[in-house]
Amino acid sequence: MSFWLEALTVYQGDVVKKTKASEATYTCWFASWREGGKVKNVHLGSTKNMDEAAAMAKARKPKAEALGMEE
Repeated sequence: MSFWLEALTVYQGDVVKKTKASEATYTCWFASWREGGKVKNVHLGSTKNMDEAAAMAKARKPKAEALGMEE
């Protein structure tokens, strides 16, 4: 069953926050996997706070919940 938890992609993406005065770009971790015929994308957090291994570990929890499994 752990194969299904590993079948996900963890990647970095840029998030742009705009205000009236300026805009700032942040780099964050995201995870994606397929649920049925659709792709599910989940924001995991800042790249400053975790590395790729920690992001992968954090991504397993929402994937397990989506599959109806408990991790």
